[in-house]
Amino acid sequence: MFFFINLFYIIIFHIFIKIFFNFQNISFKKIFYLYLIFLLILLFFSFYFRYLTFHKLDPIIFLNLLMNILVFFCYILTIGLKSLDSPSYYIIKYLETNKTSDVKMLYNYLLEKNLLDIRFNKLIEEKMINISKNNEVSLSNSGKIFTNFMRGLSKLLNIKNDG
Repeated sequence: MFFFINLFYIIIFHIFIKIFFNFQNISFKKIFYLYLIFLLILLFFSFYFRYLTFHKLDPIIFLNLLMNILVFFCYILTIGLKSLDSPSYYIIKYLETNKTSDVKMLYNYLLEKNLLDIRFNKLIEEKMINISKNNEVSLSNSGKIFTNFMRGLSKLLNIKNDG
């Protein structure tokens, strides 16, 4: 029974994000806090209806909770794909309409899209980087926590990140 409750939780979490957030406006931090709130609600109801107890620890329930956490990690790892278009997306889009292209024309097309400006603004908006008055860029405390978390998660799950 706890499996179905957990599955229902994951579906509700995804629907909630789809309904109340536009993927262009959502940040990693919002998803993380939202997930913690939903997880606490899941645990509260599970204890309240006695699917979880402190006296009897069922390995299947731990497996379901582990599945829940892994689904969350997948959500976090793929949310960046939904919030910003990558240069690859624009290259493919450009080549679909132009069939062939000179490298310089393609490069100029990418410069017109202002991908770096958009990404910098998104990082500033999410408070991941700080820009000083001298135009020096550094990671914020949130940025350091996030990068350490993602680096640790990548090492734990043996995920290679080239982007």
